[in-house]
Amino acid sequence: MKASSGDSFGIWRKYEGMTDLVLAYVWRATTSAPRFFLMTYLEAADLVRSHHNTDSWKKKDGGWYWSKVPTVVRDEIVGYENRWDWLHKKLDLARQSRP
Repeated sequence: MKASSGDSFGIWRKYEGMTDLVLAYVWRATTSAPRFFLMTYLEAADLVRSHHNTDSWKKKDGGWYWSKVPTVVRDEIVGYENRWDWLHKKLDLARQSRP
């Protein structure tokens, strides 16, 4: 989980191989109306796809971070807001696959 008092977004390649990981971003965490975005690593990495050729992304432990999310990304990230049903389904599937 990454929480911010503003509208920031970052993704780091160290999570690349964690296919079951759910990334949770909380914007405006210190307000009475926080916003929640839930996604997989691949979905988050796709949001920064235009930066995959940068030196900061190419490093082994690289990544990308915006302290203020650009409008074009902001328009895309809203599709991941409040995906509580999606999260419940992922958790149910994980429980069912336990031995």
